[in-house]
Amino acid sequence: SESIINLTKIFVNGNWVGVHDDPKVIINILKLFRRNSIINIFTSISWNVKDMEIIISTEGGRCCRPLFTVEDNKLIISDEDLDKVKRKELGWINLCGGKNNNFKTVEELQFYCDFSIKPEDDISSDDLIKNQSCLEFIDTEESTYNLIAMMQKDLSNKLNKYSYCEIHPCLMFGAIGSTIPFTNKNPLPRNVYGAGQSKQAVATYISNYKNRFDTSAHLLYYPEKPLVIPRMSKYVFSDKMPTGMNAIVAIASHTGYNQEDSIIFNKSSLERGLFRSCKFSIYGDKEMFSKENGTEDIFYNPATEDNQYITPRKEFNYNNLDSNGIIKEKTIVKDNDVLIAKYTKYSKFDLIDNSVVAKDSNGIVDKVFCDFTNTNKDRLCRVRVSSERVPMIGDKFASRHGQKGVIGLVLPQEDIPFTKDGIVPDMIINPHAIPSRMTIGQFTECLLGKVCTTLGVYGDGTPFGPDINDDLGNILEKECGMNKHGNEILYSGIMGEQINTKIFIGPTYYQRLKHMVKDKINSRERGKVTLKTRQPPSGKAIGGGLRIGEMERDAILAHGCMAFLKETMMERSDAYEYHISENTGSVSYTHLTLPTKR
Repeated sequence: SESIINLTKIFVNGNWVGVHDDPKVIINILKLFRRNSIINIFTSISWNVKDMEIIISTEGGRCCRPLFTVEDNKLIISDEDLDKVKRKELGWINLCGGKNNNFKTVEELQFYCDFSIKPEDDISSDDLIKNQSCLEFIDTEESTYNLIAMMQKDLSNKLNKYSYCEIHPCLMFGAIGSTIPFTNKNPLPRNVYGAGQSKQAVATYISNYKNRFDTSAHLLYYPEKPLVIPRMSKYVFSDKMPTGMNAIVAIASHTGYNQEDSIIFNKSSLERGLFRSCKFSIYGDKEMFSKENGTEDIFYNPATEDNQYITPRKEFNYNNLDSNGIIKEKTIVKDNDVLIAKYTKYSKFDLIDNSVVAKDSNGIVDKVFCDFTNTNKDRLCRVRVSSERVPMIGDKFASRHGQKGVIGLVLPQEDIPFTKDGIVPDMIINPHAIPSRMTIGQFTECLLGKVCTTLGVYGDGTPFGPDINDDLGNILEKECGMNKHGNEILYSGIMGEQINTKIFIGPTYYQRLKHMVKDKINSRERGKVTLKTRQPPSGKAIGGGLRIGEMERDAILAHGCMAFLKETMMERSDAYEYHISENTGSVSYTHLTLPTKR
């Protein structure tokens, strides 16, 4: 008799399965079942009070994380439970799946949870409450409808009714966010940028890189473990496979070459191997027979293949191939060197060379892989070319706090300021990068890094810990004999005089990013044009040009380069001649000179 509009709707994986008149009771029962592994511990149970909906989700791919369960603003976990954990009487499975279960792994718990209690079993609600888990896995949707306490001390605020409490606030971050030290001292956008840039870092991206043929990969030669590292980092192996190097960084407006986030680099540091890396470029091809059009791709070596119908390309270099037409390992290659010689057979007399050549990959052939792909004896071949990358002007770098910049100048070491101890910074960044971005975490990392280098320890950069800035200052002053604010008096490398301004200097963990100027440089003189408009095509890979638009035109005019603009728009683009018959007015379809009329 009651109208359905006053009942709470229940959805399971998006399907409306029914209604209920007492949502609080059903939510409490479902959560009690989840805490005792009667239903799967990763089931999401959300109560949208405003829209009168209970949303239950069991689908895969949801992000779940463990939280302490709270009732009446008190943690369910007790001191007795913690003592049992220390004595190993309770394990992780008991804490998140019920204290009375005997499963050894989460997988076992998930598989058997549906069969753990049978209908004939007589289990009271008191037993379920007594044995309920202290931790619950909450997904992103359920966390939207619950109030989660950041710290245990927040539970004392009786104005808020909390459902869960963080085990530790640093556990809210993802894998990359967990590697950023002192995230609580940075604004949120900077931490997001820092996490995004860490994904672009040149590093030991995987441990078996020697056996892989990734499309494009970068490898840092001398990666270093950060001096300051959050506790969670070891669980994502960033201490085993680091992404950067500990550089001595000074914050100063030295010359005008570090404006707008540019970085001045120490030339001697680069020569010693700072941020030196290599790029792996992969080239591949395969032999195959196409049944659709009857063509066949075949590897060959022009030096040994005696076929008068194959014409090797004049601009290609075929001198480094083995008898199979594949380049040998440890061969130094340059542009237009053939890596895999191949021709396509259309008919007995129609054979076209389609060899694979190196493009923008001056380096050395690091590895060659060749194997048969199927029973037809078709061969698959892949070649990995390694090219060394020494940091140069235009290459991009970033700290873990979202402070990115490119090299603006490489200065000889003798021209860079130095401390009284003779320490010369590897990098000089601009002070104007700091005030508007408020990345105080980078300052704290630098101060703690100075303490670490002096005392020979690693620093704990776990966020949301006690505020250590004052302690760091006291340690720097009393135990390290340095300025408590991290400032030092530097001496000009050019003039030899003391610099009037104190400069903040210390070790900061920096990462080299994959955006390198060598991969992005694009210039063109004369080259390919499109048939329709006779304009250069777009795209670096096909030798295209950069478009001169309205604003570029304005800049060229403002510079007074009228002749250049006319040459660009006319001589090198639109200028075109064709022949018209004087007798009929018809346009000639060839570029041949027509006979003159006598």
